[in-house]
Amino acid sequence: MSTAYHNPAFEGEPPPYDPENDAKTPEKGVVVVPREQQQQQGGKGQSSEGITYSWQNINVFARTTQGCGRKKTTSEKHILKNVSGLVRPGELLAIMGASGAGKTTLLNVLTFRSDFSLKITGKLHVNGQRVSPEMLTSRSAYVQQDDLFIGTFTVREQLDFQAQLRMDRHLSQKQRMKRVEEVMQELSLTKCANTLIGIPGRIKGISGGETKRLAFACELLTDPPLMFLDEPTSGLDSFMAQSVVQAMKTLANKGMSIISTIHQPSSEVFSLFDRVLLMGEGEVAYLGSTQGALTFFSGLGQTCPKTYNPADFFISTLAIEPEREKECREFVHKACDTFATSSEGHTVQTLLLDNMKAGGANGTSTGAYSKHNKKEKSPYKATWTQQFMAVMKRSFLANIRSPTVLKTKVFQTIVIGLLAGLIYLDQAYDQVGINNINGALFLLLTQTSFSNAFGVVNTGNGY
Repeated sequence: MSTAYHNPAFEGEPPPYDPENDAKTPEKGVVVVPREQQQQQGGKGQSSEGITYSWQNINVFARTTQGCGRKKTTSEKHILKNVSGLVRPGELLAIMGASGAGKTTLLNVLTFRSDFSLKITGKLHVNGQRVSPEMLTSRSAYVQQDDLFIGTFTVREQLDFQAQLRMDRHLSQKQRMKRVEEVMQELSLTKCANTLIGIPGRIKGISGGETKRLAFACELLTDPPLMFLDEPTSGLDSFMAQSVVQAMKTLANKGMSIISTIHQPSSEVFSLFDRVLLMGEGEVAYLGSTQGALTFFSGLGQTCPKTYNPADFFISTLAIEPEREKECREFVHKACDTFATSSEGHTVQTLLLDNMKAGGANGTSTGAYSKHNKKEKSPYKATWTQQFMAVMKRSFLANIRSPTVLKTKVFQTIVIGLLAGLIYLDQAYDQVGINNINGALFLLLTQTSFSNAFGVVNTGNGY
């Protein structure tokens, strides 16, 4: 398998992704409705296609180089060690562990976002089929830790912009706006629909919890059956964090498979997760129900006090303390080995084998696409005209709602125009004058090009 960067270290190569061949015959009595038809029928955001995503024996190695010349030495660091697990439809899975346990690395592997330099081995399956980056991208959503929004947009305008670019091109404007309204109602964003998103320190906007829910909403427009989240509660207070995770729980209850890394959740937030994947030193220390985790660690002699937050207990138990480094590492390895040979560990392995052999046995296909999609050669769902109109509208609104920036641009253009006009005023139409006019044209072109280029660079640095 290859990563998003076609890392040759993955075992084998999945077959080329063909949506038509991917849509295998479902079980008797089960009807598979293409996603486009679901959206045309005005689905309520419920994922009718259940996805079981499994990963088996994931190993990640990072090469480090020290010294130079003849003293140059290259060593290999084992980051993830035989990590296995799965998430099923309707489950909210939390990936937890101390700093350096490998949570983000695992999430990057599962979403094909790993770095080129990493050597990765392992197997990824969705409903019995080997996963390719194209298949996973088309069937999943990824919510980043950082929120990348245009602060001068309202919530409704942001969702409308996303709908124009990410929803299937054959859908009408009425269908797109209907889906936008459904998603806003589903995530309780209706009250702030006409409120600016805001820019910290400049423009007052929606709250942090609403910003996170807006990030979910942008991904839910296409109704994905699988969602990944990278620490969605970072920077939020306990109440906002609980509201965000509650929204994730609501989505999971509608049949979506959700995988999320999370750092030090409160006890109320921790109780909302269906299952938890605890990691230590790049290995799986436990995978199962949140209540079962307490029982498992009690069997290892580590009992969580009744008045203690279970999440904090697990993280501190699996952390490597500087003063007790050897003792802590021995306990982490003991916990990982015990889980691998426990009944819970055997259950996970059985579920992994079942998912590898499923072949769409859940009654749906991971590639239920219409033939219309196969004919589309462009990787973008929106046409060139739709993209141009959406981006032009975004740029117009961003400039109009930033009067200071707009006035600065107008003033700068007028001053440069006057300077160039005065310098090259009354040029003669001879060879010398033509050379001067060429210089004026070059000056104006470079000024226009570089001003726009620096605007893009500054925007990228801001994100």
